[in-house]
Formats: sequence, C-alpha cells, structure tokens
Amino acid sequence: MHHELKTRYLEALQGLDPQLLGNERKLADLSGLFLSGAPIEIAQARQRVMVVGSETRAWINTTAFSNIEDYVDFAMSRHREFFDKELNASNDRGKSFHNLTRALSKVVDRRGLIYSNLFCFSWKGGSPLRTAPELLNIIQHYSKRLLEVQIHHFAPDIIIFANGMNSVAQRRAFFPISGPDQVCTGGKDYSSQGIANRQLWEFQLYCRIRCFRIQHPSSRSPEAPKARRFLLDLLAKELGASAPDSE
Repeated sequence: MHHELKTRYLEALQGLDPQLLGNERKLADLSGLFLSGAPIEIAQARQRVMVVGSETRAWINTTAFSNIEDYVDFAMSRHREFFDKELNASNDRGKSFHNLTRALSKVVDRRGLIYSNLFCFSWKGGSPLRTAPELLNIIQHYSKRLLEVQIHHFAPDIIIFANGMNSVAQRRAFFPISGPDQVCTGGKDYSSQGIANRQLWEFQLYCRIRCFRIQHPSSRSPEAPKARRFLLDLLAKELGASAPDSE
C-alpha cells in the first residue's frame, strides 16, 4: 500500500516548486509537507475512519533531500511514526487535537484510523489562511489534490472534518455543497437533540462516505466539547463500543 500511495502522491504533486520543500520554504515560513502514511494494518480494519484536522503546525524540518521521491518517502514515514506515538501517548492537558484521535481510537477500529489535514502546509506554525494570496492559492491547490488522493486511496467509511468554521470556505471549495460540481449531499444536523448546526453537521460525500463536521478541538466554544461527546457516543452506539472521555 505504501508504494501505491506514494505513486499517487507523486502524481498529485506534479508541478509543485521543489524550492517550497527545501531551503526556500523557510523564507516563506512554511512547514514541511504533510503526507498521511497508510496505517500498517488498515487492510484488517473493521471500518476505516479518517479524521481531518486544520493545518500541520510544525511538521518535518528537513531541507536536504536528493529528489521528490525520497522526500515523499520520508514524509509518509514521519507521519506514521508521529501518529502512532500520539495514539499511544496519554491525553494532553488542554484542548489537544490528538486527545480527539485517542478518544476515537477507543471507539472505532484503531487499525483503520487515518489522520489527515485540510491543508498540506502550515504557515508560521499555524493556519496558512493568513499568508499571501498567491502562496495560499498554491497551498489550497495541492491540499485539495492530496486530500482527494487520500480519500480515494484509503476509501474511508467515515470522515470527520474536525477543522471547524474558520476554514469552512476552503472545505466547501474542495468539496462543494451546491452547484454543478456538488459532491456533498444529504446534509442534516442534530439541533433537535440539543447540538447546534455550527457544532455538528452530517452529510454524504460522493454519495457513499458518511461525513461529520465538528469544531477543531482547540475551539473555545463551550458547546464544542458537548458536540464531540455527542459524536463519540453516536459512533460508539452504532459501532458497538463504549465512548471514552475526549478531553
């Protein structure tokens, strides 16, 4: 699976300026490139659940690489090692993103849990939405292509977009909810059960993948933890597991 995914990544990255992966990326205040690696036992998983965060924060810091193939290999291996370490760690204090992934790993089959991001680069250690428009356009272009690769390659049963409302415009640009290119359908919320639409929204992607949109775990909204708990309980009930604490 690693080789096939690597090939798809290389196809998606065609046209990317290699300088944005090397020394020049420092001048642009970019992180290294975020590329989700395949869970080793994903083929044995009962279900596949992809969690999509908002940005990469401080990712790989290598600037010396001989070719793009080696870089992609390194980035994928770095991702797998990082995510395995996070899942095996204790919960962090505060509102850590990986407190959510650790909670999910106790509800869904951990072997099929996939960690991804809406954006493939961060800027100055945070969201790229604040960078120059021309650089943001590049980031969005390749982020969309890489996410599409991951979704089609991993074939998740469920996707949780845990990137909140700040980047909703970008998510909808990647996956339109209306118009001739619409790929999101069947939207519904849980307002009748006390969960605001802003906090939790469900929809179908490509008419086959069940998706949920929640706030990023760092959200300061007092309603966000309630929505995450509701979603964990919902998945636990449907998948036959008990929901752990998410904080």
